[in-house]
Amino acid sequence: NTQQQNSTSISAVDKNALAQRCIQKLSNISKTDFVHKKGRIYVSSDGQTEIVMATSKAYKQAGNERYWFAYRNNYASDISSCQNKFYVFVCGDVSTMVKLPVEELEKHTKDMAESKDEDGKTTHYHVYLFKEQDGKIKWRLSKIDQEIDVTDFLVK
Repeated sequence: NTQQQNSTSISAVDKNALAQRCIQKLSNISKTDFVHKKGRIYVSSDGQTEIVMATSKAYKQAGNERYWFAYRNNYASDISSCQNKFYVFVCGDVSTMVKLPVEELEKHTKDMAESKDEDGKTTHYHVYLFKEQDGKIKWRLSKIDQEIDVTDFLVK
């Protein structure tokens, strides 16, 4: 499969180690510790910020890197009591993390492709991020064939 040959695989063990490196980077930048709550959910030591960590390997497409993530808004409901709620999309490694507010994701669910269960209920939405050759990160909203520049949401 050409797509698999052009991607960088991330094993389950590597995903956990990567998540820990990303959490450490976020902790250093925000000057607050994040502790594991459950699954991919982390909460700041002051209880004000919770994040969901999502990782993806890179797929080469037209000279750019493409990343696919599942946005599950049941995770969003798990973190709904927090003042600050984010999904952190890790694009391959710790150097490329996009930190999007849950409100921003929720605003666009109608524009995202979705997967449904056998009862027709949405299980998750598809988040497609593209890292362009110039370093910009674009979020593709596939239902409306639009891209949003989310470069400003990169964790630096």
